[in-house]
Amino acid sequence: MISFPFSKSRFTIAPITSDDSEALHEIHRKSFYHAWDEETFTSFLTDPQMFGFTVSVMGKPEKILGFILCRLVIDEAEIITIAVHPRYRSKGIGRTLMDAVFRYLYQERAKQLFLEVDETNKAALALYKSSGFNEVGRRPGYYQTGKGHSDALIMRRTIQQND
Repeated sequence: MISFPFSKSRFTIAPITSDDSEALHEIHRKSFYHAWDEETFTSFLTDPQMFGFTVSVMGKPEKILGFILCRLVIDEAEIITIAVHPRYRSKGIGRTLMDAVFRYLYQERAKQLFLEVDETNKAALALYKSSGFNEVGRRPGYYQTGKGHSDALIMRRTIQQND
């Protein structure tokens, strides 16, 4: 576990566990138009290729504020989802979660990290671009939103150069 100063409180980053399914579902439900159910999270968390991190209030691991869930296959990884509780956005939690993934993937000798993002999600795009991701593709009309459909941008970040 890593602790870090955060505003006037203390928060902790920890690996996701199967016990987190309910909390992850709740944050995901508050963050996305089409949220995954708790069973989907339980299924993801039993997959040995999946990993992720949570940010919680120090001393209260049940109070999860945000999380990131990823898949690593050989030397390529993908961010499956990242979400921060609406009350705790714009406080550096997303950046902290991304940095934890970068450190983990570097240790695992991953070469590249991919993600998909809704082209209308400006906050996420700003985070990803400032984290070194570049657009490498597009899926037209992929996301259904309350206002219709929007494109998914496929983005990539190099973790380590080929030897």
